[in-house]
Amino acid sequence: MDPGIYKHAPVFRIGGDEFAVILTGESYAQRDALLSDVYETFSMTYSDMARNPWERFSAAAGMAVYGRDGTNYEEVFNCADGRMYANKVEMKKRLS
Repeated sequence: MDPGIYKHAPVFRIGGDEFAVILTGESYAQRDALLSDVYETFSMTYSDMARNPWERFSAAAGMAVYGRDGTNYEEVFNCADGRMYANKVEMKKRLS
């Protein structure tokens, strides 16, 4: 992932290979475009057969918005987590 995608937002490692990003201000306003950039960056990296195998990587991602997808931390987190797992399933279908 381009480290500049979330350069104005804190990124937290929440366990193993899972991360959470908290968006505010301009980053929050651009949240859909930022997530699209994440998907595009990982897709390009993984499909670039000119890279060494250890340089090709992928990741699933999901996003939820406080107020729209839940009214507390647990609801919002669970919604984003569910979307991330749905994205993972879709990725596996495309890569098979």
